[in-house]
Amino acid sequence: MSKDIKKEFLPFWFSELDAVSRRFEKRAAEGWMLKKLDTTCVYERCRPQNVRFCVALCPTAEAGANEINERSREFISFCEEAGWKFVGHVGQSYAFRTSDMSIPDIETDDRERVIAVRKAGREYRMLLTLPIGICALNAVSQLIQVITGPRDVLRIALMIFHTLAFLVALAGFLANRKMENDWCDKALECINAGEPIPPSGEKELKARRGIAVLGIVTVALLALGLYAVAMIKGDAPTRAVLLAMTVTAVPAAILIPPLSRMKRSAKKTVLTVLLIVGLLLLFVLLFAVFGSVLHAFEEIAA
Repeated sequence: MSKDIKKEFLPFWFSELDAVSRRFEKRAAEGWMLKKLDTTCVYERCRPQNVRFCVALCPTAEAGANEINERSREFISFCEEAGWKFVGHVGQSYAFRTSDMSIPDIETDDRERVIAVRKAGREYRMLLTLPIGICALNAVSQLIQVITGPRDVLRIALMIFHTLAFLVALAGFLANRKMENDWCDKALECINAGEPIPPSGEKELKARRGIAVLGIVTVALLALGLYAVAMIKGDAPTRAVLLAMTVTAVPAAILIPPLSRMKRSAKKTVLTVLLIVGLLLLFVLLFAVFGSVLHAFEEIAA
């Protein structure tokens, strides 16, 4: 990575827009200007600057959309006419900056912000429901096998592993729900009283990062657990499929993110098709190679 580029893992929701804005101001004062807004934000080295940032909920944007629609361009134009410079966006979160300290903040509807927080919470819980359920079933299955079958070290280790994955997933689920409810209750109280929603701070941003890490760890533990079971109990073709998928996932993880961020065009369509075909061919080739090697090892072992 270039010494003039810096990345920061900064997951946030609409309840942490104030904290994120202050974080970008702090980075600018340290000599790092926001270049790209995302879950992992990208900064570019600059001279230390005293600037204001405002990350706002765009009322006309589509949730999760990578492209800016026509109505959202009008929102950007309105903000820029008021003196704010558009920096970038992720979904409905739009970032602006200005060096003029007298310009009023960009204000959006607070009730819409509460609705957006609730919606993001539902999507997060739906995303975790399947991993939590699979982790719970795996943990119970391994526990039954430990109780009814031979108590070897491998079975006990798998039971502990899946139980740990379940507990981590459940902790993230409950923490997210509590954080969402606390913020929404406080926000609605302020709205009904005709007062502004209290700004979020570093504490809330740190908690959000912790919840995001729990989610990532949950998925990783689940994947590793299923992988271990399949590799240990599977036959040569099953193991060949898993190994081929694992190796194929590496170039996929490298190439898919930048491709998904490209604007919709004929070039993007062609590249997407080529990538899919290339990954399929790579998978088939690796499956054939690993299958032959594993089959040979089984014959030698027999």
